[in-house]
Amino acid sequence: MGKTYPAKKSLAILLASKLKKNLDFLNLLARYGLLETFLVEVLKDEKNKEISLSMERQEALFKDFKFKNEIDNPKKMEEYCKSHLLSENDLKYLIEKEEKSKNYCNKYFSRDIETKSCSQKNKEDIVSYSLLRVSEEGLANELYLQLTEENANLKELINKYSEGPEKKSNGIIGPSPISKSHPILVKQLRSAEQGKLLKPFKIENWWLIVRLESFALAPIDGFIVENKNYEIYKNGLLNEASEICLSLKNNANDES
Repeated sequence: MGKTYPAKKSLAILLASKLKKNLDFLNLLARYGLLETFLVEVLKDEKNKEISLSMERQEALFKDFKFKNEIDNPKKMEEYCKSHLLSENDLKYLIEKEEKSKNYCNKYFSRDIETKSCSQKNKEDIVSYSLLRVSEEGLANELYLQLTEENANLKELINKYSEGPEKKSNGIIGPSPISKSHPILVKQLRSAEQGKLLKPFKIENWWLIVRLESFALAPIDGFIVENKNYEIYKNGLLNEASEICLSLKNNANDES
């Protein structure tokens, strides 16, 4: 007679077994309505263990975070980490976590995106970008070299050299519908890679240096089109969190 093996326990049951040693902490989270959120994040951590990001992507995410939070030197980074009770490694982990979760979803769920019929599709994609514009081609090329070869700070160069109204907002445009932009700029943005600088290009009397900050699919019926399967993944996490809660409750009843 063939050898039989015990059924493999679900991830939720395994985590419940680990977490039951910290019931006082879990009770405190439950009291403040944070238990479900905590369990979802723990589940994400477990699933993300098999997902890795390239060094290039890690660096791009970290660089984008520092730009958005105006962290341009080690002292500011140290101050940010201290004020949030984080080490720099913990901060990097948080920055990368959601991206890993989305990659996990793409690996294990199909990538079908809900697409309803809409004549305005693509016209109202939501975009955000940094813009530096000058009237002289030579200056534009010089500033681009400073940014790419000397690691100059884009925000600082915008504040010093940009000749348009974007200077008042540190060069940040949007988030706004892409259709509001010049057709040449729209073409550049659609082919751009998030976080990477575009080489100087001319629109009318201006030379532009642009960096794409974010790009979201077109709203349909007032909502941003989302990856439907990512929603299924998130709902699955909530179900597993509920399973952990039930297991913890049963363990507590058995021990009382």
